[in-house]
Amino acid sequence: MSTIGAKNVNVTLDHHIPSESLFTKCEYDKVGKSEEAKLHQKVSLDYRDFLDDNSGLTIWDRLRKPEFQRPTFCWEDDKYVNLLKALQNNRVIPGVIFWLNTSTGHIFVLDGAHRLSTIRAWFSDDWGDSKKALSYSYLEEDEKHAGKRLRDLIAQDIGSFQECIEAGKLYRKAVDSRKDPFQELDENIALKGRFSYNLSTSLNIPIQWVVGDYKVAEESFLNINTGGTALETQEVDFLTYRRSPVARAIAGIIANGYKDSVWIDNIEECSEISKNLYNILLSESDNYINESATAMPFVKLQKKNGFYKHVFLLNLFAISSAKKTGGNVLKATLSNLSNEENEIVVAQKTLDALNQVQNTINHVRGKLPQSMGLYPSLYFYSSEGKYREQMLLMFLAWFSKGTDSEIKKRKQHFSIYRGKFEECWMLARDYIFYAMNRRGVGPRRLTEVSIAVLDKLLDFIVKGVASNTQVIDIVKGFLKEYHEPTFASFLQEINSPGQRYKPFSATVKNKIEIKNIIESQLKCEICGGYVDVGNSHQVDHKEERRSGGTNDVENARLTHPYCNKNRNILEKFTLVDTKKVQKNNLNKEKERRESPSLDNENQQLALEF
Repeated sequence: MSTIGAKNVNVTLDHHIPSESLFTKCEYDKVGKSEEAKLHQKVSLDYRDFLDDNSGLTIWDRLRKPEFQRPTFCWEDDKYVNLLKALQNNRVIPGVIFWLNTSTGHIFVLDGAHRLSTIRAWFSDDWGDSKKALSYSYLEEDEKHAGKRLRDLIAQDIGSFQECIEAGKLYRKAVDSRKDPFQELDENIALKGRFSYNLSTSLNIPIQWVVGDYKVAEESFLNINTGGTALETQEVDFLTYRRSPVARAIAGIIANGYKDSVWIDNIEECSEISKNLYNILLSESDNYINESATAMPFVKLQKKNGFYKHVFLLNLFAISSAKKTGGNVLKATLSNLSNEENEIVVAQKTLDALNQVQNTINHVRGKLPQSMGLYPSLYFYSSEGKYREQMLLMFLAWFSKGTDSEIKKRKQHFSIYRGKFEECWMLARDYIFYAMNRRGVGPRRLTEVSIAVLDKLLDFIVKGVASNTQVIDIVKGFLKEYHEPTFASFLQEINSPGQRYKPFSATVKNKIEIKNIIESQLKCEICGGYVDVGNSHQVDHKEERRSGGTNDVENARLTHPYCNKNRNILEKFTLVDTKKVQKNNLNKEKERRESPSLDNENQQLALEF
């Protein structure tokens, strides 16, 4: 059997057993005890239960997963193959645990959804890359590739269901003729044939029914999902508080808005916002392949199909509401209103939480007037190109904390000094990150004090500009006051003798490449800061139209959305030589037009200019 590397994206089989609320929008005290389950004589699942049947009357059509059960994508390829091997060799398949909702007739799979989905996928040759999967949710390109990869592996090691059926017919023909199939047929065909021939009696999965009301089912669900494989504390929290507004919002974003079962009301609005948030926060990361790409994702998570998405989004919701993280803040954010019985309140708070996160992100990303349009490669990555989640959270909190007037003042202050800030940040960002880590500050422990680092850095820059201090001396002064050990490391690195004569290491080469990528970007012709072209830029009139400005190319300039909106204020105090910035932008655009690798976005920008 082939071994598949852990870095491969796993197949997603969520569509085989849809998710649904355990109590399906009715108050759980109205769901009667499922004593009715005792009347159901279905004690096991057999061959017929996994076959496609369009009647809508099969037990499979009634199966549901509890809405906050972990998605069906955590198995690697070998585990799917091993389960089917066990079935092929007549080994015991562990039983499943069901609960019947007497109000809706849905049968909830409290344990065993992954096993059942695997067998169903084999029967239907649907490994998460079908039209049915697409209609249930959405498919990324790598998930389609994963489905094909697993299908090919199973065809090689076991055979598809249809292949086994055809082999079974040959096997039966040999048996009916009183001949030995293993002498009459190729060994591989005989093995597949025996598997198929015996399947109608060997496939038998015991059902254990949970008898009781909704609360009994919920307790059983929690006990099953928090037992066995050890879970992180926060993973247990997500199960415990899964009915809260924030838990619902997180599940909706991860599902790209397609998981309607998490919304109680405001379904259209919640779905639309969660799809938008998925596109901003997770889509680029899910599909990011080329490590040397010139545009690094706004968010780049460590794992495609891990619990890391939940943790990242919880940090983001905490930042949007409390402007900090930390254990108590994260738990309070997740658990808020988890036991609220008034579903109207929960539905409204879910929509509010989604809107709040979207508004927070709009401060740094997008083309709305409040967007600072931070360039990700500079602000949220190290000089080596490693993603720094806590830096994203820091800037989100910094630009959204305080009253409207405080936010406005901070943004204006930053924009006036933005060009110099970015020069200092490029030089200091690695050292700030390391200093924070030495102090135990990470994405899950961002405090008001750690976020205030940006205020302190900006203050040093303002004073440095006033005294005409060089960038490197501004950074020295800041690091010395901020964290003495980090300052010592900074001095040692910039003053290390003999470095200029050594060959470039891979790390140094990477830093040079990323630095060149950043410095090749276009700049805002109001503040002088780098522009995230395509994601957070606007093309402004140098002379406003109301003052007679034309739509000619010569009257166009590239700006951040916030700078464009506040141009009349910022232009009074700008420290930027706007003519020099525009000339540099035009030279860069000329180079891009002549470059064979010019992408569509930059081609469009070249036309706008």
